[in-house]
Amino acid sequence: MATMSAVQLRQALTSKDTGPNKQLLALLAVAIVLLGVLGYAGSPFRAAGGLKCGGALLGSKPKEKAVTGLLVGREKPLCKARGNSRLIVAGIATVISLVLGLSAVLLPMGPLEEFFLRRE
Repeated sequence: MATMSAVQLRQALTSKDTGPNKQLLALLAVAIVLLGVLGYAGSPFRAAGGLKCGGALLGSKPKEKAVTGLLVGREKPLCKARGNSRLIVAGIATVISLVLGLSAVLLPMGPLEEFFLRRE
């Protein structure tokens, strides 16, 4: 598997083969996915049947104390574990979106893309 140097990557991103529409659409798609990922990781959530927790990016601190059941005294670890899993999901989604966005820019156009994009 060949690796690409920074110079080759820059040349591939700025070459004439990849049109400005293709680059703009790929960057727009990546930006939308990243905004969604940040919203998912930063929004408050409920853990373990209704325990309110803060956003995962802000530390997943419990917003209330549990009053009954097995959750009493275990609010912090439960919120922390659920927040960590939300961060892992957000990280995986970020990596996938970046790989797909870069591949959309770096790969040459196929016959279907040429048919729809270069139609006059």
